[in-house]
Amino acid sequence: MSASAARVVTPIHWNANHGYGHERAGIEKRPFKGELLNYCKDGREIWTEVEIQPLHDEQGRTTGFMSMQMDVSERKRMALELAREEARFRFIFEALPIGVAWQLTRPDGARNWLVNNAHLEICGLRREDIDHPGI
Repeated sequence: MSASAARVVTPIHWNANHGYGHERAGIEKRPFKGELLNYCKDGREIWTEVEIQPLHDEQGRTTGFMSMQMDVSERKRMALELAREEARFRFIFEALPIGVAWQLTRPDGARNWLVNNAHLEICGLRREDIDHPGI
């Protein structure tokens, strides 16, 4: 029998905190799809999206594994940057001494309000009050 799924995708500098899902899939001889953090020899981190499928013979016995990996480091970096910018916006928005209410209309027509605490104080509202039409 060929190498287990865990051996197929485990890099030399593998971080054990991120690999348990694919190791278990290899032991149980079942498919796995997820993200793994890999380390290059120069120390760079590379996030990969990994899919592993077991290969079977005519009798249904597992004979090996097929693995595909795609570098998703840029996607991860962009998601982290977006989260940081959103946190920065939220901090500034909530710290403003003036009341701000912002109605967001989604493409499906649903509306959401973004209201800071100063607006609630000025208007004498509670956060749960902003869900009612006309307020």
